[in-house]
Amino acid sequence: MKSIRQLGKLLSSIVFALVLTSPAQATETSVPIPNTSNKTCQQAIDFAGRELASKGAFVPFTLSTTSGGRYTGGIVRPEVYRENGDFGQEYYSYPTNRAQVIGFRLSGDPDKIWFGVMSSPQFLTTLASQIMAECPEVGMVKYHHWLEGFIPVGYFSDGTARAFTWVNAFGKMQWGYYYSP
Repeated sequence: MKSIRQLGKLLSSIVFALVLTSPAQATETSVPIPNTSNKTCQQAIDFAGRELASKGAFVPFTLSTTSGGRYTGGIVRPEVYRENGDFGQEYYSYPTNRAQVIGFRLSGDPDKIWFGVMSSPQFLTTLASQIMAECPEVGMVKYHHWLEGFIPVGYFSDGTARAFTWVNAFGKMQWGYYYSP
């Protein structure tokens, strides 16, 4: 019975994610990049991880086996990754002097992720702006749900960080828009 409730909770989170990433949810959330402090880049990333964890979205999550056998149990752990963004493959214009991506693979209670942090582009953009202030090579911060869906926040030449707007389009696009099936 407990695994059926967990499956129901997971499915409701997925449906909410689909609604959240619809064009109707387009946002113009913009946050100025703050002046740098005495933090290192890693300290800024660690701070963002702690903030996400305080909201229940960056903590280990135990999976249950479903009746269909899709999830076989185990633990999903939060993860931070850093990679070189191959922005030229996806975007016509982008911040060429900020070619790195910091990604957060969120894990925890799906309701806390989707109804909490992922439904607050202001919160995500503020965290990203703090990372971009201390990491001058970072042009994008991505927040991924452990199962599916993500929200990117990018650096803009006016010194702001902005949550990208989801569009139903394929191929190259303008910086500030993204597609996620």
